[in-house]
Amino acid sequence: MRNTLLKYEHNDLNDLDFFACHYVRKAPLYALDEEQNARPLANAFALQNKFGDIVSDKAVSGTYSLENHVDLYTKHNKLLADSDLPTSNIAVVDEVTPDGLKARRSIKFLDTGREVGRNNDLTYCRTDVVNSVNQTWAFQMFGGAYRDYCENSMVFGGDKVAYQKQKHTRHFNPHSILSTANSALSEYERNVEAFNAWKDVLVTDKMAMEFLAEAMCKYSDKEIEKRAMELVGADADDPYIKYNKKKLASLLVIWNDYSKHNSLGKNKWALYNTLTHFATHTHETYNIVAQDKHGIDYDTEHCTGRIGKNTNALQASNQGKSYTLTEQHDRSKNIAFVVTTPAWQGIGQVA
Repeated sequence: MRNTLLKYEHNDLNDLDFFACHYVRKAPLYALDEEQNARPLANAFALQNKFGDIVSDKAVSGTYSLENHVDLYTKHNKLLADSDLPTSNIAVVDEVTPDGLKARRSIKFLDTGREVGRNNDLTYCRTDVVNSVNQTWAFQMFGGAYRDYCENSMVFGGDKVAYQKQKHTRHFNPHSILSTANSALSEYERNVEAFNAWKDVLVTDKMAMEFLAEAMCKYSDKEIEKRAMELVGADADDPYIKYNKKKLASLLVIWNDYSKHNSLGKNKWALYNTLTHFATHTHETYNIVAQDKHGIDYDTEHCTGRIGKNTNALQASNQGKSYTLTEQHDRSKNIAFVVTTPAWQGIGQVA
């Protein structure tokens, strides 16, 4: 029976059977010559799984460095064993995309818990290793502090995280990148210091709304121009034209949850959790109040993700909507950029 599980949560570092089910190899590609004989194509290979299925419509070259998930995470385990990280008490989340070509292993080290803010708001050291076997994702490793509440994956930009990235080229060297694990604890301490500083930075509802609108909900210039042309009498500065107001309303619901109901307070730490919640909870549906093009309010629902052809069968815990590892990955990269922008850095700065 073929493995169809896309997410596996456990606490055994050496349990890699989940990834072994998604092993692929480079298989020669053939073409028919003039005599209708099959001849191997030069420097062109197909990615083939253990069942003999071709799993990607893109050929790879002979120089493509294929690093199967199970092999990569075996190497990661060896480096973790030689690091200062406490590996006896851990929480592991293994994930793959439906085709098995992309994977992420997240390891949370439960003996490193530190409180941020109040109400037992625990943060743990964690490493995330991202891999693909079809050239779609570069190999990446993150290490640092991650918060326990709602299992938000903490994403950073700039120098606030132990982070390495490398493409699967001829000179691909996973060992040099996985060595980031050795600095994960020191990065974790710096991350916790940043979190504690952020909880003391006041962010009002108005500040949160303005930041989220500009950083997360503003249409591209091309889209703004298109929308302005479709609405007679509208201009590019009209908020209805400029921003995705349903998305903004949903983000403000999340902000309200963290800043009020979850008792984090109205601060930069709560705003950060709003961003990371959106990145990792990719298909939640919210009841919001929206406005039509005439400025009239109406009640509606807004889903924070898209249900498309690449949506997998894994169900979100409370909404019954599917989510994708790919969308989580893309959103996290965007948040990592957002927190390096002057707009984010300027929150709490005295003019």
